[in-house]
Amino acid sequence: MKRLLVGFGVVAVLSGILSAAAEQVTCRHILVDTKERADAIRKDIEAAAASGKDIEEAFRDAAAEHSFDVTTKRAGGEMPAFTRRTVEKPFADAAFAMAKKGEISAPVQTRYGWHLIQFISHEGEEEKEGPPPPPPPPPPSVKRVVAELKMEEKACTAGSPLKVEIIIRNETDAPAKVPRPELIPAGFRVRSVKMAPGGAGPTIKLDGVPAVEPAAMDLPPGAFIGTVVDLAALASDLSPTGQHNVAWNGMTIGTTIGGNEKYKAITGAADYETLRKDWTLLSARGINFDYRAPFSAQETYYIQFAVSGGRFYVELDKDRPKETGYIWNLVRKEFYTDLTFHKVVKGEFVAGGDPFGDGTGRPKEILTIPSVPKDRKHLRGTFSLAVRSPLGGAGSSTVGSIFFVCLKDLPVFDGVYLPIGKVVSGMEVVERLSGEKGKGQIINATIAGYDELPEPIRKSIASPGAAPKPTTEPSPMIEIDVENRGKIAADLYEDDAPNTVANFIELAESKFFDGQSFFKVYPGEWAQAGDPTGTGQGGPGYTIKDEKNARKHERGALAMALKGTGRPNTAGSQFYICAGEQPQLDATYTVFGKVTRGLEVLDQIAEGDKIASIKVTRKRAHEYKVDKQGLKAGEEAAGAKK
Repeated sequence: MKRLLVGFGVVAVLSGILSAAAEQVTCRHILVDTKERADAIRKDIEAAAASGKDIEEAFRDAAAEHSFDVTTKRAGGEMPAFTRRTVEKPFADAAFAMAKKGEISAPVQTRYGWHLIQFISHEGEEEKEGPPPPPPPPPPSVKRVVAELKMEEKACTAGSPLKVEIIIRNETDAPAKVPRPELIPAGFRVRSVKMAPGGAGPTIKLDGVPAVEPAAMDLPPGAFIGTVVDLAALASDLSPTGQHNVAWNGMTIGTTIGGNEKYKAITGAADYETLRKDWTLLSARGINFDYRAPFSAQETYYIQFAVSGGRFYVELDKDRPKETGYIWNLVRKEFYTDLTFHKVVKGEFVAGGDPFGDGTGRPKEILTIPSVPKDRKHLRGTFSLAVRSPLGGAGSSTVGSIFFVCLKDLPVFDGVYLPIGKVVSGMEVVERLSGEKGKGQIINATIAGYDELPEPIRKSIASPGAAPKPTTEPSPMIEIDVENRGKIAADLYEDDAPNTVANFIELAESKFFDGQSFFKVYPGEWAQAGDPTGTGQGGPGYTIKDEKNARKHERGALAMALKGTGRPNTAGSQFYICAGEQPQLDATYTVFGKVTRGLEVLDQIAEGDKIASIKVTRKRAHEYKVDKQGLKAGEEAAGAKK
């Protein structure tokens, strides 16, 4: 929806230079996300007109209330005059087919969504055939100094080298002051993706980071510098416990060497403060990697699948170590990332893991198995591998990357395919994949040991090997009404962050957020709100403990802000919504929800935009109690009154 403003902005520009004789239409429009919503709004307008209200006034009121196009909704949906060639063809066909003032079209679909169009006026002569007008020039690109991390091997065995390359490139037209290559290792930060609240990441060793002077070097326009470091040597206390994230930031150099006597000459230099501030803006996006001990047949492993509809968790069977080890290795190498569920049979099974997407693909290395056991059952929730049997039945069978999950008991598959696990949490997510929308996407898949699982998932499993206990009760939902922008709907991850969700629900129901502003907005990155003072220093008068979990800072994620530069357990009421992926934040901040509708509204939020209200539209049937820290006996938190 964000591009709509550009598209209709072109209409506004072109309409000012059109010949007076050119055929033009003036109309109003309402833009929504679905045909069903458009039909419902049209019926409401017609009902209002039937009861005596002017139909144009009814349309203007509906546009102001419902339209996603924030540019025209303020004018009751009215658009500048346009010709056939300055809007999309379906829109033009509908608009130019009407002749009666106030007439409303049936819903019309364009790339932006579904429109209702109300005719206002028509003038000029029919346009002659001719080439379309040239597209508007692209916006100028922003030139800057950029940093990039590269890691060829993201599945690493403890004790082996862990190589990561950092490249700093000057894309500006002038020389730039960048850190000397010798100092670059001090800018790395490594964190475990699964970390206990308040925990710290491994320490960056400064033994191999010399105190070179001067600290900066001139990097010519278009030039780059790079260096390769061994993270295993740089952070010798790196724990071999699974998923980690490595990031690099110029600001971290100052944090790492600050206060260290060895670098006193650097930090005491006259230009150091200027350099430190400039380097704060120099940052490389983090990379997740898997660093753990070799596969063990005695360990119980889990696969966390992040899919288009949520997450589900599979426990792999210990009694099939050969097949489990094979899949364990594929997952660690990110083989399943960005693949789809290529076959979906509603109510029966969903299948995925094919790199070709048609059921014929496989990885370079396949696994030979002597036979398929007859005694392994395909029950609801079973995670099974597709088996390719030799023609004529002679020879060995093979398995590759293709798997499926049973949505009901399927005895017809017994002895044909190879069960190697079961879904222990998130079965409702799997079931949604077989809904009307059809095939879903595997965003990523990661291996986890029992201790790496989010606490709510561990609690749902009595012990490794226990029966599945899927959550069937729907997640809470909220709706954020942003003044003059629109509404954003989001699911709250109560199973992953129960106290954080309870806190947000309590604050929302007490109208704590109503009237507050988005006081910090980074377009394309995130928008932050929840501070009654609007300064970034305010809160509800208490704090809550972190509830870090496996949820990612993906586009649309809701997370709690912390004081300072991420001080643990200092969240209160301030939250932010990610407009883009922010993987560098995964190990530090609590993700507690995700936008399900209204991302185009999020993209339009600017600093100072106000929250009209945050409403809780759905919650579970139990009392929500918040564990608050820092409140004195008898003291009530600000905004906590019902």
